Amino acid sequence: MKKVLWCLVAVLGLMGSMVFSVQAQEAMEETDQTGVPVEEPVAQQNEGKFSFGEVVSITENELILKEYDFAQDADVEATYTIKADTELGNIDAVTDLVPGDSVVLDYMEEDGKRVVMTLVKEEAEEVAPAMDEGTDYQEEAPMDIGGTDTGAPVVEEAQTEAPAEGY
Repeated sequence: MKKVLWCLVAVLGLMGSMVFSVQAQEAMEETDQTGVPVEEPVAQQNEGKFSFGEVVSITENELILKEYDFAQDADVEATYTIKADTELGNIDAVTDLVPGDSVVLDYMEEDGKRVVMTLVKEEAEEVAPAMDEGTDYQEEAPMDIGGTDTGAPVVEEAQTEAPAEGY
């Protein structure tokens, strides 16, 4: 019985030391050799940042965009810097944009500023014409259905004969 208990204690001790070594290894991977936490490279921090919204104002060097902020659950105005090497889509020049235009953009953060890398004006979608409020668009049914004046369908009279045998 003592042997079984000693074996059990030894197995539990080995398992515990393995757990602590795995946790220590994960902690070392998150820090460099001096113990300082490793930060993401700047290129990785800036990857995949984009926004979209409505132009509030535009100059050759700056764009103010009304966009939705999910954290605040509200529309906010954000300022973006436009450089000469900004790629443009659906426009020939930044000055082709006017307030109210919808745009999509990719950007990077440099020195606390949002610098636009790609700026694309969204194509205006054709909107179906609005219905007039005073007009009834429902089709009217013919008034004389089934030969009656009320417009109600005619119900045929019930059959009074007995059904044929065998049914």
